[in-house]
Amino acid sequence: QGRDANTNPTILGLLEGEEDKEVPIELDTKGVYQVKSGEKYRLLADIPEEDRETYTVMALPLSELEFTRENRWEEVLGLAYEKEITEDMTVSFFGTCGGFSSESKSERLHILFETEEDKKDKDLSVDWTAPEESEECTLWFIATDGRGGVGWYALEVSVQ
Repeated sequence: QGRDANTNPTILGLLEGEEDKEVPIELDTKGVYQVKSGEKYRLLADIPEEDRETYTVMALPLSELEFTRENRWEEVLGLAYEKEITEDMTVSFFGTCGGFSSESKSERLHILFETEEDKKDKDLSVDWTAPEESEECTLWFIATDGRGGVGWYALEVSVQ
């Protein structure tokens, strides 16, 4: 059976503001984000839902499998089944000025400690604090889908 190739996620732009009340950031006529020195900004990469692709993998119900030295691969593979998974995004943050509250944020669940219910609390936003001095700088937001897909967004910033 044919498989669709993984596509790269896209970051359409950045949103700012309180959770669930984010709005697109405003850029000046030159496409630069004007900020005040020393201020904190909550930023969120705008990744379309359709960029979280669904794909099929083979899975094994480990709870039903007894591991012995006599296991044959045919027996083990006979328990395998297809499972659909939707990609979880991770966004990493880089910049030439200011400071981010985190190096990266992810929607992925920790397999041992989190459940699907915990996904509703996953948030890809980050707080960025502008430097105290006036300067021009660049911020980068890098989105990865966990399967080799990568997208990025560069933001030119003017700190006043």
